[in-house]
Amino acid sequence: MTRLTFLIATTVLLVCSTRSFADDAVCVADQHWLLNTRHLSYNACSADLESPSLDLRRMECGRSYRVEWEDFRARPYRPLIIYVHGNRMESEDLLSRAMSVHNSVRQFRNQQPIDWLIWSWPSEKDGILLEDAREKAKRTDAQALYLAWFLANQTDVGQPIGLIGYSFGCRIIGGALHALAGGNISGRTLPGEHRVGEHFQVGFVAPAMDARAMSACGVYRNACQNINELGLMYNRRDAVLRQFWKLDRDRSTMALGYSGPRSFAPRYDGSTLPVYARNCSQTIGLRHAELDYYEKQCYAGRDMSRLINQLSEFANATHSSQ
Repeated sequence: MTRLTFLIATTVLLVCSTRSFADDAVCVADQHWLLNTRHLSYNACSADLESPSLDLRRMECGRSYRVEWEDFRARPYRPLIIYVHGNRMESEDLLSRAMSVHNSVRQFRNQQPIDWLIWSWPSEKDGILLEDAREKAKRTDAQALYLAWFLANQTDVGQPIGLIGYSFGCRIIGGALHALAGGNISGRTLPGEHRVGEHFQVGFVAPAMDARAMSACGVYRNACQNINELGLMYNRRDAVLRQFWKLDRDRSTMALGYSGPRSFAPRYDGSTLPVYARNCSQTIGLRHAELDYYEKQCYAGRDMSRLINQLSEFANATHSSQ
């Protein structure tokens, strides 16, 4: 057993052992997965976009199992929610964080079971904050391509998909949706047919990405072609995102998680992207801390659960008509 596998099993066991009897029902109903990309190339130019060796595991209370890609694709029909964490997240801390977010969202959800997939990317602390952030910003390009590949090979299964990101995790999601629709990331495009109109439900919490990235002229301008609606939580007092311009040394750049909604490109049918934004400045203050959005009165769990509930309703309607 590898160290990572041991940590997964230990953390999941700890999480499940602290649940109440009522929580156990949900623990069984929802299926949890871990997709690890920390071992893959950090460089977008060398990212394998034909058959990346993703490490996919199914997690049950106290155990984790390696799962083949085709077995994952053959799982029962229900919504898949992909959670993408932010920067400076160690692998041994990820499971606890991801399950905290899951539990915060779960308390507002309907009873429809979901698949909760944790996207683990190489974001561990490495040097001083600014240089570390610049390095991780580069890594998000490769991660966006890997996630785009994953989505491209999952959408043909026909199961509804939602994505929830925090900080740089939102940057990965935005880039992935852009690439999925044929967009260019670091000079790379996905092989095969491009996909638009996938109706993904997307939730961004304190996104560390350019506020103009998903505009009609932005670097992720194609992303909106695969979004049904976007939930956005931002903070105009965030001390970290206030310094976002330093990543590229461009004072005209502002983080979407700091500015709030600006301009978004139209969806695939030309309609305006529905954006439900919440300003959390008074609740969160100066901190750039994910769990503050879920544990304080900014109601991230409630807002993210609304996106998932709508996805569940869509899944039920689509599945019953087949």
